[in-house]
Amino acid sequence: MSEIAVGIDLGTTGTSVAANVNGRPEAADNREGNKRTPSVVLVGKDEKRTVGERAANLAVVMALYVVMEVKRMMGLDVTAFTHPDTGKEYSPVEISSFILAEVVSAAEEFYGKKIKKVVITVPAYFDNKGREDTKKAAEMVGLEVLKIINEPTAAMIAYVQAHPNLPNGKYAIIDLGGGTLDVTVVELAACEIQVLNSEGDRRLGGTDATRVIEQLGTDEFRTNGVTFDPNVPEDAAVRQEIREKAEKAKRELTKLAETVLTVSAKGKTISLTVTRQQFENLCKPLTDRIRNVIVNAVKDGSGDVSNLKGIVMVGGASRMPCIQKLVEEITGGKVPILKDISADLAVAFGASYEAARLSGQADYALRVKSVTDVSSFDIGVAAHKLDDPDPNRMYVKVIVPKGTGLPAKSSAKFGMTSMPGATGLEAELIVAEGKPDQVYDEKMKVQSFSLCDLPSSDDPSTPVIEVAVCVDENGIIVAEATHLPTGKKVRQEIGRKAND
Repeated sequence: MSEIAVGIDLGTTGTSVAANVNGRPEAADNREGNKRTPSVVLVGKDEKRTVGERAANLAVVMALYVVMEVKRMMGLDVTAFTHPDTGKEYSPVEISSFILAEVVSAAEEFYGKKIKKVVITVPAYFDNKGREDTKKAAEMVGLEVLKIINEPTAAMIAYVQAHPNLPNGKYAIIDLGGGTLDVTVVELAACEIQVLNSEGDRRLGGTDATRVIEQLGTDEFRTNGVTFDPNVPEDAAVRQEIREKAEKAKRELTKLAETVLTVSAKGKTISLTVTRQQFENLCKPLTDRIRNVIVNAVKDGSGDVSNLKGIVMVGGASRMPCIQKLVEEITGGKVPILKDISADLAVAFGASYEAARLSGQADYALRVKSVTDVSSFDIGVAAHKLDDPDPNRMYVKVIVPKGTGLPAKSSAKFGMTSMPGATGLEAELIVAEGKPDQVYDEKMKVQSFSLCDLPSSDDPSTPVIEVAVCVDENGIIVAEATHLPTGKKVRQEIGRKAND
């Protein structure tokens, strides 16, 4: 069987696979014939796994056995799921690998070709650990990751390819999906996309808007004296119905001024009219957060909205009228909103172009022949300051500033007393993501490793350690420490646990 390289949009609520077929991107059908597979995993009583639409349909009825929105957990040292019968624990990486295994298997059937090489998308604001975990999940199911690419960048590639006469200049891409928001500013010049800035929120998306309507439904039942126990199967089934109808209502309010949510349970029937205005008022805390991300991204990326040629909007939740209206308010209606591309599939399409290019399977004209991304965070080292009255306090010494083009490498020199640890023999190197001279805390740590193999210094304040931080084109960090007097090196790939 011949092979085909694909792009995978591993989403919070849905996952898509696309490949370039005869010069055009084509999204694969899943086993139900749909282009997007719900990113939902059910681990049954017999540990048998079900992924996708059937798992989503049982998400509330079998809530104890179902994992949803695992993408929001990627990069965190948490357990994504503990089996209620066996006590077996699953990491976010393992759950994500189950999703990837399912969508790739279905795509192989659709294309009639083997899939080994992939480009996978992640939110632009994913930190190092999130990117490393995404790559690891793919490798767990035997995939070779050609590249980890940011979702807004992938969407821009797809838009440029679909509009070959798009004028050069600066563009903002707003990607509001089911669970994450990303806003990226890029500059299109000739055959290159240069990323200028990215901002985002990994816990903000269309799912949060659905929950607003879901809460209206449960509150209406409570007003009528009906409550639900999640441990009672019949109650869980009603909760599932409310959630599904809330999602349907949210979609209807994209086109209608009002809709009706009707659900029956325990002898009561609620028939709740929800207007678009009511829904938008309840969503205001969400849209305020979205506004802040967009404004900050545009300000740091282009200086002013007037410098933008257009705004590309993708992600299913970007269709909501309140989001369209918000963008028009921010721009004063003076910047074209570009949405003539599939909001749901644009990211997968862009990744498929990159997969074809990087695998040598692009036998057609690609307008975008080069993509330069940037670091989404300030990356540096947690170190002590010699004159600080608090000997335990550390600050972030930034080595690779946010917005640096990738791949990037930079270095700085430190004395042994700058490093955490009382002496050279106990010193360790802590790589952190934080702003320059920000007081360090554990939440900022990317990883640490021991410098105990380096000789101690007679004068601990003298710079004897050179720390080089490298960020590859995937946004994954590698750090190296060199003892300058001897040239001895200590190097470790950051983002992996010591026992990995």
